[in-house]
Amino acid sequence: MSEQKTYLYVMKNLLYLLILVPALSLGQSSKSPANGFVQNQFPSGAVQSEGLVVEGQKEGLWIYFFPDGAVRSEKTYTKGLLNGPEIWFHPNGQIGWQEFYKNGAAHGVFSYFDAAGNLTLQKYFDNGVAISAPTASIVLIK
Repeated sequence: MSEQKTYLYVMKNLLYLLILVPALSLGQSSKSPANGFVQNQFPSGAVQSEGLVVEGQKEGLWIYFFPDGAVRSEKTYTKGLLNGPEIWFHPNGQIGWQEFYKNGAAHGVFSYFDAAGNLTLQKYFDNGVAISAPTASIVLIK
């Protein structure tokens, strides 16, 4: 192959790549990747939430913020479902409530606190069903 034909071959393939690669990304939002770290923002630009997305679903620890940057809540996900602790905070930083989930269903002790940190209420759940007292399948965490 002559140098000129080789040059044209390379340039033609490069042109295809320059056109094809951007076309492949059409329809994918940079704000919601199918996989990777996601950070959502308030209109002010402050971080609203952040966490990992795997195959388009929330995975692991996600942190949510008040507009002033203080942590509002922490939630744990598995394949997009709440799975593990969910903790909400009062604006002063004290825990407001702590709940537990198992595959998206309420499971375990739900504890609620006033802004001073005093326990005000506890509820118990077993696989999404409210129960009056803990059973052997629920582990109490103090």
